[in-house]
Amino acid sequence: MGVGLNHRTKAMKAILLCLWDDAKKTKKREQQFSPQLNKVMGSFPDWLERPSDSTYWMTGKPSSGKSTLMKSILAQPQLQSYLEKWAGGLPLVVVTFYAWHAGFTLQKSFSGLKRTLLVQALHSHPRLLTIVVPRRWAVVQILRGNTTFPLWENWEVDESFDALLSESGKSLRLVIFIDGLDEFDVDAN
Repeated sequence: MGVGLNHRTKAMKAILLCLWDDAKKTKKREQQFSPQLNKVMGSFPDWLERPSDSTYWMTGKPSSGKSTLMKSILAQPQLQSYLEKWAGGLPLVVVTFYAWHAGFTLQKSFSGLKRTLLVQALHSHPRLLTIVVPRRWAVVQILRGNTTFPLWENWEVDESFDALLSESGKSLRLVIFIDGLDEFDVDAN
């Protein structure tokens, strides 16, 4: 589901972009984000160096370019070196979630956020399977994968996500980039 949807989203964006975009507009848009990007890339390393569990939070009005800015930040070559320095030699796990209010339930819910981040973390660091999903890992080992597994219950997603968060700082450093928290189908509180 995720790969097909991602491909479809990229294809749609490419088609729409070439429909109305020209070189001048592209250059103007790049210049528009340049000061914001420089500000974030200047303050982000300082924030990483502070001994704190605080959240690096970017806010702005709807349609002000926060998503585009976040994608630009994630594409910056120096981001990886900042994060590796912050990780202090521990394996670095970087996961992202883009909420979408018009999307499926999982694209605009905390359950979807947790599931997406778990999939990314476990895919990029398979050794976490024994720590984060030990019961499912044990069943796979016993049955040698010769079965269809039941869908995950919400309690299991919550438990596994908590295990992933608990592992951060012990055997890995976890970085979570989330876009669109205001698009979740929950009370703002």
